Amino acid sequence: MEEIEATGIPGFLAGHPPFSNLSRPELRDIASSSLIEFFPAGDPILVEKGEPAHHVYVIRRGAVELTSGGATVDLLGEGEVFGHPSVLSGRPPLLGARAHEDTICLLLPAEEVAAAFGTRSGLGFLVESLRRRGEVMRSPPLFRAMTAASLVRRPVVEVGEDDPVGVVARKMTESQVTGVLVAGDTGPGIVTDADLRERVLGAGLGHETPVGAITTRPVRVAAPQTLAEVALVEMLDQGLSHLPISGGHGYVGMLELGDLVGGGLLGPFSLRLSIDSASSSDELVSHAAGIPSAIASLSDFGVAARRVGMMVASLTDALTRAAIRLATADLGEPPYPWVWLALGSQARQEQGMLTDQDHALLYAPGGAEEDGWYAKLAGRVVTTLEACGIPRCPNGVMASESGWRAELGEWVEQVAASTRAHDHKATLFAGIALDHRIVIGDLDAAGSLEEMRKAAVADSRFVVRTGELAVAQQIPIGFFGKLVVRELGDHQRVLDIKAGGLHPVVELARYLALVADVPALATTARIEGAADAGVIDAEDGEGVNEAFDLLLGMRLQHQVDNWRIGSTPDNLIDPETLGPLSRAQLRDAFGIVREVQREVARQIEPRFRG
Repeated sequence: MEEIEATGIPGFLAGHPPFSNLSRPELRDIASSSLIEFFPAGDPILVEKGEPAHHVYVIRRGAVELTSGGATVDLLGEGEVFGHPSVLSGRPPLLGARAHEDTICLLLPAEEVAAAFGTRSGLGFLVESLRRRGEVMRSPPLFRAMTAASLVRRPVVEVGEDDPVGVVARKMTESQVTGVLVAGDTGPGIVTDADLRERVLGAGLGHETPVGAITTRPVRVAAPQTLAEVALVEMLDQGLSHLPISGGHGYVGMLELGDLVGGGLLGPFSLRLSIDSASSSDELVSHAAGIPSAIASLSDFGVAARRVGMMVASLTDALTRAAIRLATADLGEPPYPWVWLALGSQARQEQGMLTDQDHALLYAPGGAEEDGWYAKLAGRVVTTLEACGIPRCPNGVMASESGWRAELGEWVEQVAASTRAHDHKATLFAGIALDHRIVIGDLDAAGSLEEMRKAAVADSRFVVRTGELAVAQQIPIGFFGKLVVRELGDHQRVLDIKAGGLHPVVELARYLALVADVPALATTARIEGAADAGVIDAEDGEGVNEAFDLLLGMRLQHQVDNWRIGSTPDNLIDPETLGPLSRAQLRDAFGIVREVQREVARQIEPRFRG
């Protein structure tokens, strides 16, 4: 023991993540099994797409370059770790590694460092390091710059609503911009050169037409520190190729799509534009066929799985609106105001490559008399979405089913009655209904739906039942921390990463949001809000969110791999196909979720029944 301490390795590791939270005995065990190797300057350590790494490397002295195609993309210094992505996956390194100068590395066996990556801070280290590797390896230079402000190349050209379009067109030409910000009492709007072509020249309007008549609004505005991938989501969600960037008392610039990304990352936006302009169901189906490829490109570019989920939801929203537009072109105008709600993962914007339909349709008072018309509309939409690759909900949570189509007031009362009922099925129904987001429609339903949410928050018995449902979700990990696999259909020895990991976190977040009165829909935002409100320990909240991100990323990569070999994407992962550290990582993520489940179980009784 004294000999191991004398090497200085335990003390060195203790000063660097992910080893800093390990006990001294654990550090000594790692040190006793480690190797020390010297690499002269310029020598290769790992070969890009070569033999998989057999050790996790820690730089003891010197510096190491990470390379892609022979070019240096990152420089690591003393105490930094590399080789773990290859060890995690059991696959060849996606980045090469070579000594930048004479370098001494500690080589740690994968089995011995599993404990380091199993801590909460270790899991966070893995998520962050893999994100960083993805950025430096996959992202084009502009995307790598990260913030919206750093990418802006054009100032904002502001015009007034009453300015003639002819004057606006000249300003755009003189300033060499393709879009202007239209100021107005109802908030900022945008007019682009495409609007001038389509809404002025194409519509036969004159040069004196007020620009306010062709303005797109409302538009969201991004802060300067907004991440590039978040800005991309904002633009995709709005279907706009321009995004104003605010700063201080004005605007620092206008971000254009071309400023953000190139190549594969343009795919989702191009798809969105094509979907919006589809003139037939066949054309819509043809465009939808490109969505899996777009998802794979986003993954390849290192876009975080959470952001990919938001982009997929945005494309699903666009498909839904296009399907409704095509259906109403045949059926005629709706007889009463109505609104279409996305439910489930689409509402939370957490979709993967595999998703199904979850939605509802509400109409104004009197609409029940014309329910047959709305049933036809919903049926058309369901059929079109199914043809686009989004299957019907196996549990019938669709607007085509009478239970998910109702008058707004009746719906609010139905959900309220379900929150009051001491029934498992009613609790499930209310939970699904409360996770909603308006996709399209002219019925002013937001106020009533918010009152519905507030009523659920105030019903302590319903909140308790929601919590009980959350803690009852089974996690696929055994008493001694082993992954629990089973036979599912044609698949042997697999675990369902959605049912066993993602879904329990979603249920926990729904409960925590009710307790903390957090109106957010996204799972991570709900947990952050609950932590801010003191409902959950901040460290627990951070840990379960990191676990959720990790599981989302693992599911996305698995589904992309399924798609690339021609298989139907699924949520079923065989742990034996993962590297040893990846299995440990999965175990640790499940362990964190189970730990938070136990904490919630301890909270329920005194909080509401004491």
